[in-house]
Amino acid sequence: MVAFARAKAKSIFSKLSFTAVSKTAIKDHDKKKSHNRLIQKEQGSNYFLEAIKSGGIWLS
Repeated sequence: MVAFARAKAKSIFSKLSFTAVSKTAIKDHDKKKSHNRLIQKEQGSNYFLEAIKSGGIWLS
């Protein structure tokens, strides 16, 4: 019984520390994702402007 209680408590504490680490990892991942989206939007805008400059797109 004592061994089971120790194992159970150990697994609970390991989950607590894991969630604290995973929350920071998720925040970092979200920051990278939003940064990548901004870069993609900027590149898309640049491609669109370059296409307009070169006469490849007609706007009506």
